[in-house]
Amino acid sequence: MKKRIVNTVGITVLCVSLLMGCQPKAAEDAQTAAVPKEAVAEAAEPAKDAEPATVDILQFKVEIAEELENAAKLYMESHKNVTINIESSSSYQSDLRAKMSGTDQPEIFCIDGPEHILNWGDQLENLSDQPWVKEVNDGLLGAVTNDKGIWGLPMTIEGYGFIYNKAIFEAAGIDLEAAKTYEEVDKAFAELKKKIDSGELAEEFPVLEAVTEFPAGEKWVGGLHTANLVLSCEFGSAMEAFEAPGIEFKYAKAFKDLIDLQAKYSPSADSLDKLNTVDYGQQVGGGLLIERVAVIQQGNWITAEVMAMDPAFLDKLGMIGMPVTGAAEGKLPVGVPTNWAVNAKSSDADKAAAKDFLNWLYTSEEGKDIVVNKLSFIPVMKGYDNLTVSDPLGKAIQKYSAEGNTIGWITSAFPAGWSDGVMGTSIQQYLAGKASWDDIIADAKVQWSDLKKK
Repeated sequence: MKKRIVNTVGITVLCVSLLMGCQPKAAEDAQTAAVPKEAVAEAAEPAKDAEPATVDILQFKVEIAEELENAAKLYMESHKNVTINIESSSSYQSDLRAKMSGTDQPEIFCIDGPEHILNWGDQLENLSDQPWVKEVNDGLLGAVTNDKGIWGLPMTIEGYGFIYNKAIFEAAGIDLEAAKTYEEVDKAFAELKKKIDSGELAEEFPVLEAVTEFPAGEKWVGGLHTANLVLSCEFGSAMEAFEAPGIEFKYAKAFKDLIDLQAKYSPSADSLDKLNTVDYGQQVGGGLLIERVAVIQQGNWITAEVMAMDPAFLDKLGMIGMPVTGAAEGKLPVGVPTNWAVNAKSSDADKAAAKDFLNWLYTSEEGKDIVVNKLSFIPVMKGYDNLTVSDPLGKAIQKYSAEGNTIGWITSAFPAGWSDGVMGTSIQQYLAGKASWDDIIADAKVQWSDLKKK
């Protein structure tokens, strides 16, 4: 997810079977109760000649901005009455709060789950009667369903971990795929660093300078995704985490190890505060894709960016799990990163157009092709049988899912502002030498509880 990000029914079924185990029974029952069969059956066909409508979309996946804009243009060609404007923000939560507190609110925006449903309340349109509801695979609506309705359309299924350049590791004679434990991954990284420093790989990879690049400037990488790795091992589901008054941080040491691992093998190993200025672009496009570094912490959402930059480069990529010592080794976190929501405060015409666009994107043949082949999404719905996994990152998720080597995502349960404002900021302070790890973990516990009370 770049919080910022393949593609087949086969993988969807595999991922869904995993995710169902993470959905509370109450949520599944609520989902069923919230979808009146007669309402779904009687959902009207899209009205192409309706009154003029404007749909403003605010979303955070900047890597899909261009393809999403192209999808909107295609939709507007056959819906002349609709104007769709798309804004892709890398400062999404703050931008969303600003827009939703004013008069220029988006018609479509993203929500993660129960925390956002609580926050946005009556600004969320109940989507229980939408045609796509009956097509969503079992278990994927749990985070956006309660006894009052269904409040979001799952965007995609994603997985993340250590994405690495297979060609570099093969040239170094290192089998990173076999590394499962922290010790094994650390050893593999150390061996590669030794060969980089000696100049042994310089002829084949002339700009290769380090094993990893860690973008601490992007608070969501450590504060959301790395934190999810350890907290998903503490809680059984997002709902359990959402209802918990506090966190123990049982695997705080494993959390520290994962941050330290990426920092000590980065180009800034001797001056870790420099990592706080590294952003997503420097890590991905200016790091992995130019072979300046061999490994990054990201997910299959980078596929669209790689395809746009150099489709052939995808064949060089592999992905392994990030080991949480004592809890989860050799596993990938797989889940729904976010959900499309519709603004209940928009005009009837604008809401109708917003709903129709989402239905078109996920259920029409044109839309399905865009979802899989342009946005590089793993489908969340039935009816994608003819679309298959084609990229190595999608195949990696399929492999881990088939083997049952996955853990869930509980990010939708994080208190608002905790991942970036607390955890991401604290990681920056740790790297800058301004706070000890024990201190930032203690503060994160307090802040979690305090934010839950608000």
